[in-house]
Amino acid sequence: MWDTIVDSSEGDRREKQLMTHNDYWKELIDAGASVHRHNEGKQSAIRIIEHLLPKPQIVLLFQQEMRQYQRISDTSAGDFVRHFLEDMARRQQEMVDLLHQQIAGLETEKEEMRQREDNLIKTIEKLTSDVKRLTMKVESLEETKERAAKRVGIGALITGILGFGE
Repeated sequence: MWDTIVDSSEGDRREKQLMTHNDYWKELIDAGASVHRHNEGKQSAIRIIEHLLPKPQIVLLFQQEMRQYQRISDTSAGDFVRHFLEDMARRQQEMVDLLHQQIAGLETEKEEMRQREDNLIKTIEKLTSDVKRLTMKVESLEETKERAAKRVGIGALITGILGFGE
């Protein structure tokens, strides 16, 4: 690309734009990357490679610990994961315990509701029995009234026949 730009000031301006705007290379450069022009020639390629070669090899702590301990669980990363999982397990257990408490509360509430239902059923049965008993009393009173009315009617008839009322 750089060998096709006729004006070097245009190339410099474009390179500066790429290096300073967040949409392009700025984040990479801020993180330690470097920019090198490659004009598709052998020399520019060698310069880029030479820039990369003298850098010391970066060995991560995890890599060092793996060489030393041989097991991930013995590394600081493994320790971190173990603590993280233990914390997650503890939180999950707390949630399970809370759910058990809620279930126990609901079971108690369910039993109380069942007792209320039983009491209401007994009350309804008693009221139904009372209504039947009162209905029978009312019917009995009506029969008694009818018999009394017949007696009064017979008495009036007898009084009228015998002439007691004149």
